[in-house]
Amino acid sequence: MSVLSAIPRDIPLDLAPSPGDVKPIKGGALAVEQGPCFPLFCTADLMPTTIQYLLRRVQSMTHSYNCFTLITSKDQTDFDIPTHIPIAPYVNDFLNASVDDCGAFTLSNIKGRYSINDLTYEAIAILDNRSAKEKTIQVAARDGGKWRGVRVKFEFGCYTAITMSESPSALFQRQDDGEEEDGIMNLEYGPWCAPRPADEIGRLSPP
Repeated sequence: MSVLSAIPRDIPLDLAPSPGDVKPIKGGALAVEQGPCFPLFCTADLMPTTIQYLLRRVQSMTHSYNCFTLITSKDQTDFDIPTHIPIAPYVNDFLNASVDDCGAFTLSNIKGRYSINDLTYEAIAILDNRSAKEKTIQVAARDGGKWRGVRVKFEFGCYTAITMSESPSALFQRQDDGEEEDGIMNLEYGPWCAPRPADEIGRLSPP
């Protein structure tokens, strides 16, 4: 079912991220929000088209933007903030990496080197062997010093990354309360994450 044909329901307002440093920028003729970017890892052998689909899906939602920076090499020191379409084939150093592996890279190579408003280390996103089939992404943050993730549909990727970077306990509590189906967090459309009108999506610049 198209995201545009779904019937939206509210996310509790206490789970909605605050605007923080999110600020308007111009995306073609349409003003879209731009905030911090989050490291994005692929731990499965995925086609670049899957990553490109993710980037387009998050931008199909209100208050979402191209918020991911693709990490491809364990020696990487130069990062696209954010990653842009099209994505060329690349050699992936993170095949079969764990959430902890991806988190360790982030803390070692990103924390302290970038403004938290540009490329943050407080949450990471992971495309894995479930992502292409289910159109889902893991978003992880530290919970008591250990990385812990929740799985959401692509369209909720940016909303979830922002929430996990600001208040991960809110989603961890929902996870602990069993608000998942087949391991996917039951998020719903609401004030901070709803489908953009079709005419706005058509006017968005490519990420």
